[in-house]
Amino acid sequence: MCPDPEPASSFLLRLRGPLTQPSDHSNRTPLLGQQIKSPAYFDEGFRLLETHLRELMDTLAEALPLDPAILGRIPLIRAENADGEFDHCSPEAPQVLSLAFELLNMVEENVAFGLRSRRRSEHGPGAVSGLWPHMLGKLSEAGCSEEEALEHFRKVRVEPVLTAHPTEAKRPEVREKHLAIYHKIVEWDAARSDPHRSRRLRSSLAAELEALWFTGEIFIRRPSVENELRNAVYYLREVFPDVVVRLDRSLEAAWQDHGWSLTRLREENAYPRVRFSTWIGGDRDGHPLVTAEVTARCLAELRGHAATLHGRWLRRAAESLPLAPPFIDCPREIRAGLTSLAESLGDPGRKILKQNRIAPWRAWLYLLREKMTRLPEDGGYGRSEDYRAELDLMHESLQEAGAHRCVTEFVRPLQRLEEVFSFHLAAMDVRQNSATHDQAFAEILQAASLQGGQDFPSWSEEKRIKFLSEELRNPRPLLARGLILPDRADNVLSPLRVLADEVERHGSGGLGQLIVSMTRQASDLLLVHLLAREAGLADFSSAGQWRAKLPVTPLFETGDDLTHADTILENYFAALDGPPASIQPAMVGYSDSNKDAGVFASQWGIHRALERISAVCEKAGSTVQCFHGRGGTIGRGAGPTHWFLRALPPA
Repeated sequence: MCPDPEPASSFLLRLRGPLTQPSDHSNRTPLLGQQIKSPAYFDEGFRLLETHLRELMDTLAEALPLDPAILGRIPLIRAENADGEFDHCSPEAPQVLSLAFELLNMVEENVAFGLRSRRRSEHGPGAVSGLWPHMLGKLSEAGCSEEEALEHFRKVRVEPVLTAHPTEAKRPEVREKHLAIYHKIVEWDAARSDPHRSRRLRSSLAAELEALWFTGEIFIRRPSVENELRNAVYYLREVFPDVVVRLDRSLEAAWQDHGWSLTRLREENAYPRVRFSTWIGGDRDGHPLVTAEVTARCLAELRGHAATLHGRWLRRAAESLPLAPPFIDCPREIRAGLTSLAESLGDPGRKILKQNRIAPWRAWLYLLREKMTRLPEDGGYGRSEDYRAELDLMHESLQEAGAHRCVTEFVRPLQRLEEVFSFHLAAMDVRQNSATHDQAFAEILQAASLQGGQDFPSWSEEKRIKFLSEELRNPRPLLARGLILPDRADNVLSPLRVLADEVERHGSGGLGQLIVSMTRQASDLLLVHLLAREAGLADFSSAGQWRAKLPVTPLFETGDDLTHADTILENYFAALDGPPASIQPAMVGYSDSNKDAGVFASQWGIHRALERISAVCEKAGSTVQCFHGRGGTIGRGAGPTHWFLRALPPA
């Protein structure tokens, strides 16, 4: 039988050719692993890294309008570019060193990619661990059949969550400039055999470096939540869509090379399910700038950027599909649909149809793009399902007409991006601290004239669970409509009301989880369901209890909380007469657990906690969704993702 597959690491495939011609991989030796890891590869890598870095540092020194004494601090610079005594008090010195290390990262990534390409060329596609060919090979070695692999892949759910903090100070324009510089480095590397083009690209790269120097790397003022969102949107809209499409195509190539049926993979749509989430605009734990109004604006902005994303890809596909009768038969459904769709969009729709009258599929895509720019009341889409249905109709019509490769290359990416990004780009989580919930609920109980309610935070756990369980079975809310609440209560309920309005108007697809920081006891989770009821974000279930419309997620952070995580969930399920849904999210924190218990102890505590959480959820008939709060530093749980996944408890 096939074990649970290890997810392949995601990677951004840069479209560059192999360093050598592909060789025959049919007679691989048993020492392939030793050959791949031979010192020759490492020696070559370090040689290329140093050579390319020296060239780039010299280009940087020539580009910057600085005193030679400061330029002399640039690593690996030529001696003639370094002169004078270094002024340690110079404000430019730290900026020069920071820029040099940014460039080091870019050169290292470019060289590493080249060496990976060479290894795959000389030793086969599976020579690089963590990529699809390698992972499919490991599945086969474990005895996994194609049928079992398809079944497992359909169950895979990957959900990266983008968080942000007020300390994030790097301007998004700088990130865009870094990407432009990296692309110039790649072009320059590829043009080394052409002296004229190489010199021209080096000059262009120097101009990019000069522009970056004068741009300023950090915000002068503290960034707003909207600044943080703009930074995340850049990746969600400009980077991740291409990554998703390339990952799918990489999987298809590996699947086919492995001897499995590409047709089955596509027909069963067995690609791993991916969606993105964000805390930006919803993380209220210690972030006073995140008000209810900010949450509403961020949700609207995410919807707007999702429409921009789909519109851009629709235009790209339309430009690639000038298919025209009589060279291809256009099915009746498309012809009839074109007229109806154009009329529904008024004069702009009729103009699009007239301009593209001989290219029906191009006209169809341009009409969908026009519809994407409108509000529902103006003829735009009300639900992403409507958009998907029109993409599916185009898919089927091209298949019927025999344009199978066009479907794969141009239409399938549109369908995939609708699955991943829908009309919300990323689902927004809302996080708040359990202590803040307690204080807010105490004010709510006081406003409801409940005797002793002001002492709710100090109630025993037994008393809290008894009260909350009884109240969750009460069909009537505690608060009268229109009642003016104290600040703490209003600050907790107002964003939940924003979420309730979002569900009412746009559905729950753009919303993620209600995360409770510092979950210490089961009542911390029960309370969120009751707060959701007061905000109109809960339904009265058939079991006779109020349940929040969004998943309620505990965040276990300290060593003690991790130790008792299974007991907390067990008591939570008991109070609700069972799990609230078939999937129960549980988040484990790395930063606070490391600070509380130390790096090694916290990692072991997280491992043991996940084992116990999984057992409790399985016993209750629910599937646990592990939410790992890993960040970019070692203290926040950083490290190679596939190593981290291998360290998870066995199923």
